[in-house]
Amino acid sequence: MGLENLLSGIEIFMLLKNKLRENWVFLGLVFVVFLLGMCGLVKTPQKTSVAENRSLVQFPHLTIGSFIKGTFQEEFEKAISDQFLMSEAIKVNYGQVINNLPTFGINNLFCTNRYTEVPNSTTEKREFFDCGDYMVSYPTEVTTNNIKAYKRHVANYNKLNNLADVYYYYVTSYNTINFETGEQTIDARTMLKNDLEGKYALEIFDVGGYGQYKKYYYKTDHHWNHIGFYKGYVEISNMMGIKNPIEMPKILTNHDIFYGSHANAILYYDVKEEFEYFDYEFPEHDTYVNGKKSEYGNFKKYKNHDYADKNPVMGYYEYVYGGNNGEVIFDYHNPEAENLLIISNSFGNPIKSLISQHYNKTFAVDLRNYKKATGKDFVPREYIKEHNIDKVLVILTMGFLFSDDVNRGLEN
Repeated sequence: MGLENLLSGIEIFMLLKNKLRENWVFLGLVFVVFLLGMCGLVKTPQKTSVAENRSLVQFPHLTIGSFIKGTFQEEFEKAISDQFLMSEAIKVNYGQVINNLPTFGINNLFCTNRYTEVPNSTTEKREFFDCGDYMVSYPTEVTTNNIKAYKRHVANYNKLNNLADVYYYYVTSYNTINFETGEQTIDARTMLKNDLEGKYALEIFDVGGYGQYKKYYYKTDHHWNHIGFYKGYVEISNMMGIKNPIEMPKILTNHDIFYGSHANAILYYDVKEEFEYFDYEFPEHDTYVNGKKSEYGNFKKYKNHDYADKNPVMGYYEYVYGGNNGEVIFDYHNPEAENLLIISNSFGNPIKSLISQHYNKTFAVDLRNYKKATGKDFVPREYIKEHNIDKVLVILTMGFLFSDDVNRGLEN
């Protein structure tokens, strides 16, 4: 008991020490911001956050109905937080300062295989697993509202199954597995097999446990790493009958320290990792992003170190693999091949560029941003007919099962 109490006391002391150190850094940065002349709480609204690799909340339009329901007030508060003057710069500078401070992970010496709460968790709850090894959280709880949303979405998938050959690829992640017990809290394979109808194919990106998760995912980000999405590419290729998928390319790194979405969401930068990627050479093709001809992703620039903003909290995943655009079209000018529609969230960003090489035209749609990017509602029947779509690939995550946002338009 004496040793356990001593270790507990050491852990508490180190956590308080870390928190005090980081709070002083934060207060110092806030003071600098005011010295530079903070002249208002809001700035011209920005669409995305590079630091957090996500879309920022925009100021809502005031209506009588939204005010009475309280939705206007809630969205306005969220927008104030996201659009706060110099908020992006504060996060970037804070991360750079913390990155250069010495750290000592006392937890790593005395514990294994359990969840531990992040010491300075503020804006949202995050845990470590294996005592500071990877940033994950407890698995998502399945609620009655989740199940109701899932039933609505599956009904829309079944309508989609009648329009083309549809292939579903579900990506298992930390939020559906309890790494302490090994329990799979959401069995997507069984759920989808029981509820999908019509002509379709289904494959699952399995994560058998913590060891496999570490192989396929970043330490500080919710996305899969280069090894993970290449596994996804090969499994999707096999499911869709793609012959001769490209072999695993050479792994490259610019030795940039990478902090992902988990770390940036709560400004926690004690866990460090290098950003690694594959050395891809894509065949000649044309790419259109939200209707404009341009490259998707920055493979060449990153490989050649041709990027000015080189800091740990830069969104390397988004920068290298391409952002969450409403519509990306890859045209390989091969009329003998089929046309493909990909519906996905950000997990599909690195997959799009690989899969598209096997098709004539590939239309990649992120339903969260499609209407904003194109000015039109996404109507599956019309879109498939207009673009002569032969096959549809839906890359599913837990968010697709329970969130209306990522399924927007499939009900049309």
